[in-house]
Amino acid sequence: MMEKEMKEVFEKLSLSEQEKGKLWEQITEKHQEKKRKKHRLVPAAAVLVLFFMGMGIYAASSKNVIQAVKVLFGGRQEQQRKEEVSAEKSIIQEIWEVSYYNGSAPKILLYTEKRLVFGNTAGLAVYDLEAGRAVFTLDLQKIGCSYIELGSSLETGCLPQGSQMVIFNEESGDVKDCYYILDLEDFSVKKQNFKSCGEERETKKRQLYKKWKQFEKEHYQDLGQIEVFRKEISTTKNMYSYFGYIKKEGGRTTASSLCLANFWNGKEQSFAVITKDLADGTGRKQSLDLPQMPERKEELPEFIYTGKDPIEEAVFSYFKAEEEKEKGEVKILMPVLYGIKEKKSSVLVFLSMGYKTYYKSGMVLEENGGGRQAMRLTLKKRNGNYQVSECLKAIDGAGHIKSIEEFTKGYPKIRKRYFNGRFFEKELKKKKREMISMYAEQLDWKEAYIRNGKGKLEKIK
Repeated sequence: MMEKEMKEVFEKLSLSEQEKGKLWEQITEKHQEKKRKKHRLVPAAAVLVLFFMGMGIYAASSKNVIQAVKVLFGGRQEQQRKEEVSAEKSIIQEIWEVSYYNGSAPKILLYTEKRLVFGNTAGLAVYDLEAGRAVFTLDLQKIGCSYIELGSSLETGCLPQGSQMVIFNEESGDVKDCYYILDLEDFSVKKQNFKSCGEERETKKRQLYKKWKQFEKEHYQDLGQIEVFRKEISTTKNMYSYFGYIKKEGGRTTASSLCLANFWNGKEQSFAVITKDLADGTGRKQSLDLPQMPERKEELPEFIYTGKDPIEEAVFSYFKAEEEKEKGEVKILMPVLYGIKEKKSSVLVFLSMGYKTYYKSGMVLEENGGGRQAMRLTLKKRNGNYQVSECLKAIDGAGHIKSIEEFTKGYPKIRKRYFNGRFFEKELKKKKREMISMYAEQLDWKEAYIRNGKGKLEKIK
C-alpha cells in the first residue's frame, strides 16, 4: 500500500521519463531496505522527501514534491474525515417529526450557495446543495443545546461565523459558560468554555449575545407577515418555516423558507427551499433529497405509576383499563384527593380524577387534552393490597351537584372541597408536576418540559 502511495506522489514530479525510471528504482530499493531492517514505519511522504534531499534534487523540485505530498496525503486525510461523518436518517426524520407536531417546517439556520443548515429541538442537519444530499446531522439534545424555537426563556443560539457555527444557550440575555463550535467543512464539533474570568468573561458573553441578536434581526422575519408568501401559505397544502430567512445580495432582498409539500392533504410529500424576491415576488424552488417524514409515531409508552402510596397504587391500577387516547399520545392520570376515611373493613377515597393527554415534540410534552371526573371509591384489602370494590361517579348535567352531595353525605368538609375550584387547581398543579416527573424518570429523559393549553412552557426535570 505504501509503495502505491509513493508511486502516486512520484508521478506528479516534473522529470523526464528516463529520470523518473532511475529515481523510482532507487526509491523502491531504499524503501525495501528499510522494511527488511524492521525500522519503525515511516510515512511514504517522508520517505520521498528524505530521499530527494539525499539525492541533491530537493532545491530544484522541492515545491513540486511538497505540493504533491500535501495534495495526496492531506487530501486523503480530509476525505477520510469526511467519510467518517454522515447524516443520520433518524435525526432528520425526528426533526420533521417535531415539525409535524409544531405545524411549521424547521428553522433555516444558514442558507448559502453551497449549503443549507436547518434544525429545531430535535437536532441540526447540514445539506450540501452541490452534492444534493444531507451530509451531517447533530443531535442537539446530546450536547444540551436543543432550545431552538422552543418558546421558553432558555434559548439556543446558532451564530454562523465564516466556515463555522457557534452554538450556545442563553437565558434572558445571559449566555451560559460553555458553547460549541461546529466546523462546516470537516463537521468537527468542539466544546469551548469562556476561559477568562470576571468582567472580561462577561464582556465576551455579551459580545456573543449581541452578535447573535444582530444576526437574528437581519436574517429573520415572520413568514406570515411577508407579503409575497401570504397567499402561498394560505392557499396551499404545504408546511412552511415559521420564520423566513432573509438575504441581501446584489441589490436584491429575498426571503427563503423550508417547505414540505402536501403536508396537509396526505399526498406524496416532497421537500424544498422556496425563495422569493421581496420586491416583485419572483422566486425559485430548490428541491431537497431528504428521507420521507415517517407517519405519526407509534404510541408513547404508557404511564406506569411507580410511587409508594398503596392507595394511589390501587387507584391507578383500577383506572388503567379505562384509558383512551389518540395514536401517538400518552394519557397521564392526576388524581386530586379531597379526603380519605377509614372504615372497619374498607377505605373511602374522595377525589376528582383529573387527566391530561400529551404527545412528544422533541423534549417537550405538548398538552393535547384533558378532563376531570368527581367520584368516591371504596377500597378493600385483598392479599395484602388495596383494590377498588366500588366506584360512585358524579353524573353530568342537572344532577351533578346532587350526586356529589349523596356520596359525601356525613362528610361536609370534604363536600366543600369538591366545589372549591381553587383547591382543585392548586392540587392538580402539584399532582401534574409529580406525575410528569415520574413519567420522565420512567423514560430516562435527561430533561423534560410540558406546554399547557395556554402555550406556557414549564420545565419539569
